Amino acid sequence: MGTWGTGNLDSDAAADHLEFVCAPMVRQIAEAMGDEKRIEPGEYDADAVMVNLEVLACLGENLACQFNLPDPITIASWKRTFLKIWDEMIDDLDPGPEYKVERRRIIAATFDRVEGLSREFRQR
Repeated sequence: MGTWGTGNLDSDAAADHLEFVCAPMVRQIAEAMGDEKRIEPGEYDADAVMVNLEVLACLGENLACQFNLPDPITIASWKRTFLKIWDEMIDDLDPGPEYKVERRRIIAATFDRVEGLSREFRQR
């Protein structure tokens, strides 16, 4: 086991544990994204995808370490699919116009944050 610093994440074991924590979230996203019905607005998995992406983004942005994320092309594809379903289905839930626009913006920005992290992690 290697240790390279005094921080909580500065060892091989810590990096392994971070991967243990993050990998299930990535798997859940990938599984949900594989079935468009699961990511329709109002479905549990649509919210779960966004929660998992937010948690992964927060971890990646705020910890001085990295973990395995899908490649940026995959994340961009997920974003396109998710937003396509959002655009096609959100009106069925009769949202207010401000909510619809702002929520879409946040969804897109969250995918962009994770895609950016994936690119950054690959450059290190």
